Amino acid sequence: MNIFIKIILLLYVCSFPVLAHTNIKLNEQLSVQGKTVLKVAIEKTGYFPFNYKEKGELKGFSIDIIEYFKAHSNYDFEFVTLPWPRTLYLVAQGKVDLILTLFKTPKREQVYHFIEPSYGYEMNQFFTLADNKFEFNGQLKQLIPYSIGTVREYSYG
Repeated sequence: MNIFIKIILLLYVCSFPVLAHTNIKLNEQLSVQGKTVLKVAIEKTGYFPFNYKEKGELKGFSIDIIEYFKAHSNYDFEFVTLPWPRTLYLVAQGKVDLILTLFKTPKREQVYHFIEPSYGYEMNQFFTLADNKFEFNGQLKQLIPYSIGTVREYSYG
């Protein structure tokens, strides 16, 4: 039996802009010390190195960006943990304000507002178990016999 390719991390370089819903009504937001509170959706498993939990505390590059905005603006941020597809739906409905690290596609640009410039990039790659002798020749057809794990509603470019 073939050893399965365990996961796709990413296929090629893509941007990671913060995503914001454009119909935020300031009077509907909570206020903390005169600041507008925005809900930021994150996944339970995190998305290292952009956001993850370490000893129960949120860490990562995206969290550092949010903390910078918190310190230098009139915004505060409330993190809510949601599954990825629900996050996309709730932001589109205006019930969550921000998503971190969303791949920009023409279809998503019709629904969401991407803040530019993006602040990070990632490299999409396949990987497999070390004892697998598989060598990729650059042709996607070579991957047909394998199972490839993906995340529902995630864009791989």
